Amino acid sequence: MKDQQRIRCMMMTLVMMVASIFASSQVIIRNNPVGSDANKAGKLMFSQPTLDMTQYDVFQNPYSTVYMPKQSKQAEENQQMVNVTCQFVYDENVYRPGFGVYIYDENNRYSIDMDWQTGQFIGSVPPGTYDIFSTFFSIEPEKTGLELFHIKEQVEITGDTVIEIRADEITNKVECVARNENGERFEHDLVYLDENNQWVVAEDGNIDVTIISFNFFGNGQKFLCDCNIFGGLQDDKTGSYCDLFINDVSERYSIVIAKTNIDLTNHTFYVNKFYPESVHVGKIDNNPADYIHSTEGYKVSILGKNTDTRGINVYPEYTYKSHHNGEMTDGAYACEGEDQIDLDVYLNNPYGEDEGNVLARFWYVDNLHMLINTYNSYVFHEDGTFDIVEVTDTSYQIPMIVAQPMVIKDGEIYYYCKGQIEHALLGSRQPFQPFGVVNEKRDYNAIAHPAFSFYKRQKGLDWGTTVPVGSFCDETHYDQWRGGNYLGLSCDYYGQLGELRMNDLDALTMSLKYNGEEVCNDYFKLDSLAQAMIEQQVPAGVIDATFVNANVEIDDMTGCNTMEVHFDQTQEDAIAPTMRMLQLRSTEDMVTNRFAQADEGLLQFACGDFDYHYNNERYFGWFDCDEAPTVEVSYAPYGEDNWNELEVEEIPELFFLPGFGNFFRGSLSSVTGEALNGWFDLKIRLTDAAGNWQEQVISPAFRIDDLAYSNVATIGSDNAHEVARYSLDGKRVDMNHRGVTIVKMSDGTARKVIQ
Repeated sequence: MKDQQRIRCMMMTLVMMVASIFASSQVIIRNNPVGSDANKAGKLMFSQPTLDMTQYDVFQNPYSTVYMPKQSKQAEENQQMVNVTCQFVYDENVYRPGFGVYIYDENNRYSIDMDWQTGQFIGSVPPGTYDIFSTFFSIEPEKTGLELFHIKEQVEITGDTVIEIRADEITNKVECVARNENGERFEHDLVYLDENNQWVVAEDGNIDVTIISFNFFGNGQKFLCDCNIFGGLQDDKTGSYCDLFINDVSERYSIVIAKTNIDLTNHTFYVNKFYPESVHVGKIDNNPADYIHSTEGYKVSILGKNTDTRGINVYPEYTYKSHHNGEMTDGAYACEGEDQIDLDVYLNNPYGEDEGNVLARFWYVDNLHMLINTYNSYVFHEDGTFDIVEVTDTSYQIPMIVAQPMVIKDGEIYYYCKGQIEHALLGSRQPFQPFGVVNEKRDYNAIAHPAFSFYKRQKGLDWGTTVPVGSFCDETHYDQWRGGNYLGLSCDYYGQLGELRMNDLDALTMSLKYNGEEVCNDYFKLDSLAQAMIEQQVPAGVIDATFVNANVEIDDMTGCNTMEVHFDQTQEDAIAPTMRMLQLRSTEDMVTNRFAQADEGLLQFACGDFDYHYNNERYFGWFDCDEAPTVEVSYAPYGEDNWNELEVEEIPELFFLPGFGNFFRGSLSSVTGEALNGWFDLKIRLTDAAGNWQEQVISPAFRIDDLAYSNVATIGSDNAHEVARYSLDGKRVDMNHRGVTIVKMSDGTARKVIQ
């Protein structure tokens, strides 16, 4: 690559992440049949494996049964345990051991970590027959960081045992070759250090980033290991670090390799899935003719237009575990100055019936959020006393828009709408992610909602071009470690394609009231508020919260989601119902919010009155879903307060967990009247049986050309007139309102006024 600003030293990241599928650690949710259509598509239905019910706590509601595993330590206390010492045998000039050893059978996995003082790997397991997974790292100068894999199969452990793990048994190399659409092999820049200790490109390559993931499936478990290369390479421009090095393994194991190559200059991404038939194949090569190309457009948010830290990335995602590869590093993914970003994505990842499916998901970063954290720390003295001091540090969050995962399905590109599952990989809360199976293949068809998922030919919008729907999460629970009820509140915003808009949180204005008194107006201080309420032993009360999200432009208008939430903590049902997803489609099943006539549009959304469960011993919580809330839907011309009812009906067979809840659908055919440029707002109010409620206004939500009128005033001109005023908590106010006011104008613009 000739762009000198992108010349950097080779930077490798080797990450080992291990996921396992076994009965003693999985939360299992089985949805109960709903009505006569319980077995239709759209229900999350698992086969019914035999469970040892002594190992589970059972929770039930009308829709589902949750099996919560009891502590695995209880099982260990009732078993005889034997000691296992893993002895690594290797040339100390060439290798060093990895950081952990995993001993496992189909139902259990035990981790043995290295003792940093002795360098030994010693642990205990019950007697049995196990497989053992471990790694080595190369320390040779030209191969520093290279990871090698070792799997020892069917090892019988009956008593205290010493097990040898030998590096010289790793004799197989599988060269993983990826090519672009023209058949050219991907190569990094070849670089060297000059006399001034500066990196210089000796030979241009055609790629900037390589992300490769090795997935090993066998004996009821999965292991995922990643290697990332950023920038140029010194000795090997093809990146042999990304080849597979492994010992002989039997047919009990299958291996799936995902390789993503990124050309940052041209915003082009290539995702390939490889499935070597054995570890002896020597070389695997993708076929460029198998690529399916897609251009994915993203509109930068209002907040993002004022920052120079925008970026893009694509990473692979797997059927068993979502995983985030890489992050925005030193501006490597920078897209400065672009308000509309188009990515060229080449996919070669066909969806199969095996457990190793690879999906491509991309995200856009359009601003960087700095957090200043203040907390108490302890300074200990030699006499055993200590002082408590206040410490302040700075950290950064990377707000982003996370698109839906893409895969080749039925010969076409398909987007899975998975709700809030992605929070697991982004390190945030995962409140709507309770799912698990025992010795079964987890299928994306079982965790993505079919009514919101779509093929490429149905995609009539770009990412980031719709006013999002808000989802309010209430994880309030008794926390035994904190000694009180923890007020766990958070918001998420989803575009109509299902994209998670984490960047909106930086633009959020809010107000939270406790018994009518405002106690917080900063979203990023909600956790601090929760801690303070525990420390001060604040009793349960009535919570009213308003969130205003105005971080998207629609046809040069400022789009806004205003969400109000009310719930009474003194009641048995102390959680307000919430929206989970909203989407508009045409009668021809296109995902779009623009229609020529009213009768061409359909509205569909998911919501639920969720009930939160928390296990203090496991530090794990999950949501169940009670009966559907009462739903009221209305529409009004953009920016006006003239609301008219819009009929929707519940479709029980499309009730869906995890992540969604109850499903409603209705036609726009009853929409009448005129609106500026044809744009209309939506208002949806949800109320549960206890009187808790959520109401949100999506402005604008959809456009109908036949009902449009044009304003003679030009956009942003002095001829525009005021349409409405809102306080920062989203309430309609008059001209005499004091403080900060958001003023909506007739030309679609909005401005802040202080008086």
